[in-house]
Amino acid sequence: MAMIKAVLATFLASLAVVGAWKLPKASSQQLSQAALLLALSAPLSTPAVAQDLSGEKIFNAQCSICHANGGNAVFGSLKKTLSLEALNTYGYGSKEGIASITTNGAGVMPRFGGKDDKPGVLATAEIDAVADYVWAKAQSGW
Repeated sequence: MAMIKAVLATFLASLAVVGAWKLPKASSQQLSQAALLLALSAPLSTPAVAQDLSGEKIFNAQCSICHANGGNAVFGSLKKTLSLEALNTYGYGSKEGIASITTNGAGVMPRFGGKDDKPGVLATAEIDAVADYVWAKAQSGW
């Protein structure tokens, strides 16, 4: 929602500046003020998921396509589930191990963290929240 507000505010501000949008009851100054108000009400470049650092919500949005219920739906990697046994077997049996593979990727798993000063799909805090969630679920048997 915040991203939508920011995009809308930018769009309204640009229309008000160039005078491309003419409303009979709103001056360009009023449009500029409305756009500024919308822009200030939206956090700057904060993804919607980042506002709520729920590891479960982030996992469901980013990871569950391949790892629903702690499984692995990727052909050729079916044994590499998120069970505690599999995590330990493949060297990811800790929160730090889970955060590492989430950040850097491995094999067919893509990286979700940034690299070479480029932002990743997930911020470090989001990766840590996912790692906490996955580790807790693995320990409880999914």
